[in-house]
Amino acid sequence: MDGDRAAARPTRGNAVPRPYPAVLAILLVMFVLRVLGQALVAVFDVPFLPPMQAWYSGLLPYPWLLSSQILIIGLFAGVCFDFARGAGFFAVPRRGFGLALLGLGAAYLGTMLIRYSVRMTLYPGERWVGGSIPTFFHWVLAGFLLTVGIYHWTRGPRQSGRGPPARSTPLVALLAIGGGALIAWVGYRLAHLPPPAAAP
Repeated sequence: MDGDRAAARPTRGNAVPRPYPAVLAILLVMFVLRVLGQALVAVFDVPFLPPMQAWYSGLLPYPWLLSSQILIIGLFAGVCFDFARGAGFFAVPRRGFGLALLGLGAAYLGTMLIRYSVRMTLYPGERWVGGSIPTFFHWVLAGFLLTVGIYHWTRGPRQSGRGPPARSTPLVALLAIGGGALIAWVGYRLAHLPPPAAAP
C-alpha cells in the first residue's frame, strides 16, 4: 500500500523538465518589474524612469489596469509555483489545454506584432522605441502563455480511440473564445488609431 502511494505521488523530475520553471519565473519577474516601475511613476513620479505616458496607452484607467496586472501576477505566480514543485493543476500535462494556450498565445503575440508594425508605420518619428514598453511586455505575457502551452502540448498524453470528451474541453472552448475576442479587440484598436500628425 505504501509503495503504491509513493508511486502515485508526483515528483519534480517526472512532472516538469527543469527549463520550464526557470523560463516562467524569468518572464514573471520581468512582468512584476514592469508593474512596479509603472506604479513608482504613477505614485511617486520618480525621475529616473520613463514618464507615465510611455508605460501604457491609456485605454483603461490606471487603477483598473493595475488591478488587472495584479490578477495576472497572482495567476502566473500560481503557475510558476505548480511548475516549481512539479505538482498541482497547472503541472498536470493536458494536450487540449496546451493546444488552447498555444492558439491563444500565438494570436496574442501576432496581434501585438501587427500593432507594433502599424504604430511604426504611422509614427516614423517614434521608430523603433516609441510605445515599446507596453508592447514588449505584451510579448512577455504571450511568451508565458506559449511556454506553458508547449509544455502541455508536448508532454500531455495522447488520446487514442473514441471515448468521452476530455475534461479540458470547456476550458479549451473558453480560451478559444477569449482568443477570438482578443483579436477582435486589437483589430478594433488598430482601425481607430489616430492619424499621424502632419509635418509642419
